[in-house]
Amino acid sequence: MRNENAKPILSIWLAGFLIIAVLMFAAAEIFSSLVLIYHYRLNGKVKDDVSLLSSVTLVNRALVDLRLLTPRDGTETLPHRMFASDNVLGWSVLPGQYTVNFKHRVNSYREWEVLPTKVTINDDRSRWTGVVSDPGKPNIYIFGDSAVFGWGVNDEQTFAYHLQMASPDYNVKLFAVPGYGLVHNYLQFLQMKEGIRPNDIVVITYADYYDIRNVAAPSRLREFDANLKSRFPGGLPAGAYKSTPRAELSGDRLTTSVVEQDCDVIGDYCKQSDPPQSYLTAVSARLINEMGRSAAQTMVLHFGGSKSNAVFNALDKNIKHVSALQEDFGYFLKDSVLHFDGHPGPYWHYAISRKLLSVIQ
Repeated sequence: MRNENAKPILSIWLAGFLIIAVLMFAAAEIFSSLVLIYHYRLNGKVKDDVSLLSSVTLVNRALVDLRLLTPRDGTETLPHRMFASDNVLGWSVLPGQYTVNFKHRVNSYREWEVLPTKVTINDDRSRWTGVVSDPGKPNIYIFGDSAVFGWGVNDEQTFAYHLQMASPDYNVKLFAVPGYGLVHNYLQFLQMKEGIRPNDIVVITYADYYDIRNVAAPSRLREFDANLKSRFPGGLPAGAYKSTPRAELSGDRLTTSVVEQDCDVIGDYCKQSDPPQSYLTAVSARLINEMGRSAAQTMVLHFGGSKSNAVFNALDKNIKHVSALQEDFGYFLKDSVLHFDGHPGPYWHYAISRKLLSVIQ
């Protein structure tokens, strides 16, 4: 005898399954958004080694791959070729005027919001700081990474620009590049060392997370490889991020070499553990000391990490330590570029410029 209730029961099961699937998808969307927003607010960036966030990221990536979720953040550079391969530094910026568009939307169903930022790279590959360099004036050289470069803010909002406006007797030259660490800065320094004069000032910026960049640690390569492949799912720009320099200490001897950044190419290395922290600290201190042994006044601006970092116990006495951590300011400083990006925003840049002004003579 035919069961007349079979079809209604099956329909009820299907409807229930669809309702549960929709609710789970909505909950994942809301939960992932809240986690990311609050992690940005508290820590300034999303870290891949936080298991909760890694799980959310993996879920979102899977949904993107299945075309069930559209990415909610992204950047676009116009014209497209702002970075190029460099045999020594791995990559570098190219002279020109660029618009970097930061894109964000609250969820997959909203319109994109776009934050355009202006980036000008001078002929010497420094970022524009507001004036034409005067060869008769001393220089302030600033080295660093994307935060120091001002990724996410306009030329006129970087701390180097504010420093230049307040220091008309100097040429402020910003040689920071996104993704760089001390090893990159050291190699840049060697390229321009002969032109640095005794009345110049060298500002070496440093954050604790530079340590793994300096030695091209496996965890850094894994992170960099994953980030690039998520940003360029159709393939990386030709050669732009192919390699990175690595600093090594053997006894008292400092050497540098170049390693591939593609974990598909150097898979065994990417799977290894990072060197011990004592070694990372020794490499960072050595790179800073090497840059500090020029004729110029040298200072290290510590803008991220722990105040008790052992690096500062190993620096030469002629190098001035400038602490610019959150606890060094009397107000909350960790602003970001609205909800578009986790890098420091314009308030941070202004505060850092005031900190440097207080110590530059």
